[in-house]
Amino acid sequence: MSDDRCSAGTLLGAFLLGGLVGAAVALLTAPKSGKETREEISRWAQDTTEKTKERLEVLSREATEKVKKVAGEAQEKVRGVADRVTEKVREGTGAIRQKIGRREAEGEGDA
Repeated sequence: MSDDRCSAGTLLGAFLLGGLVGAAVALLTAPKSGKETREEISRWAQDTTEKTKERLEVLSREATEKVKKVAGEAQEKVRGVADRVTEKVREGTGAIRQKIGRREAEGEGDA
């Protein structure tokens, strides 16, 4: 019965032998050499880097334009609020001056 069973060592040896045979077959039948494959990977990496740089430049320009637009809109809103506050202060100042003028006029009449 012990002859029918494979030991763990035999199983591991068969697995490793199969892996080595598979790697050898892959190397022998590969359509490109290792050098060609490395060159292709290098070209792909360079192309991807260039495309990424170009995309980042576009996104940077778009972001800059949006920030300028939002900043301009915010500046307009702040100016509008400042103009309204200035007008309210002028109205309040004018009303106070009128009251002071009336009180002075009333006080002059009493004297």
